[in-house]
Amino acid sequence: MLLLMALALSGCQARTPATPAVPTPMPGRYGVFTMRLDGTDLRQIYSTDRRLGGLRPSPDGTRFLCTFFYRDVDGDGQYGVADMSALEIGLLSGDGTSLRRLTEDDYIDAVPLWSPEGTTILFASNRDSGDKLDLFVMDLEGNVLRQLTATPDVHEGDPDWVGETIVYTRNAPEDKAQSIWAMSADGTGARQVTFPPLAAQTSRGAIELRPFKPGDFDPRLSPDGERIAFERHLDDDFALGEHRVGHWDIFVINIDGSGERDLTGEREAAGFPKWSPDGQTILFLAYRLEQGRPSVALYTIGVDGRGRQRVPIPIANLVPLGGEWLPDGEHIVFVAEVFR
Repeated sequence: MLLLMALALSGCQARTPATPAVPTPMPGRYGVFTMRLDGTDLRQIYSTDRRLGGLRPSPDGTRFLCTFFYRDVDGDGQYGVADMSALEIGLLSGDGTSLRRLTEDDYIDAVPLWSPEGTTILFASNRDSGDKLDLFVMDLEGNVLRQLTATPDVHEGDPDWVGETIVYTRNAPEDKAQSIWAMSADGTGARQVTFPPLAAQTSRGAIELRPFKPGDFDPRLSPDGERIAFERHLDDDFALGEHRVGHWDIFVINIDGSGERDLTGEREAAGFPKWSPDGQTILFLAYRLEQGRPSVALYTIGVDGRGRQRVPIPIANLVPLGGEWLPDGEHIVFVAEVFR
């Protein structure tokens, strides 16, 4: 796929095409955009001043699940940890003309995703566990149908669902690292898949535990359900200016826990991996230093770790917060913060 794209781009450059029109972002701090992987056909479909994220296209690509902060709880003009009780799940129309709120409560409702057939929604919430998240399924009207995990002392989050398999992260008080687990779609048969390292060698030469619990995050199942892509926190040394974000790499592992492989291997913070519909390419977000300056961008990489490419965004003042493939495998949808 990447080779064909490179050939297509080289052919276009030889013909020196006219520069396509680039839209002016709508008013609003956050926007939802669709675009081809080569940066063409950029369109904005939604704009808001509320922090928006967790975008997931429906299986047919006609609607998007998302999360947004319904209100600024502490009134500081920012959206952060203090506002998590106002994090709600919404359903955005494919053309961006309407955003329907599905949850309306004082709980954390997060990381929504479609069931494989697109008729129900899996999500994480603390509505039954105090400060810990459990996994629930609701219908398209926001009515909770069933609870898949009921562990008040264990945090379960970041779910993904393909076929009859759900993968998720699990973080128990006795665990020294957060790991990835898998279970059947009915909530049975839970088993641990990854066993992340507990400590890291820092640039200061000392072996030390990281300042927050290490481990694996944001698992995504391949379209055939046979592999999992995820990010792993490797050490705390990487920083962007004064902000120590840590070193994170994208990994892939087989669903049975074999064949674990680091795909990125860069000094950066790479995360939120997403499989292409054909299962050959992974889209991800990375924070890194480029020519000594902080940079955040979307990238693609082959499942063999080769062919890494930056996804060009033709509007300079857009900072992507994460992207998703659209079902055609040629376009992506992403949320970006708009700086003016």
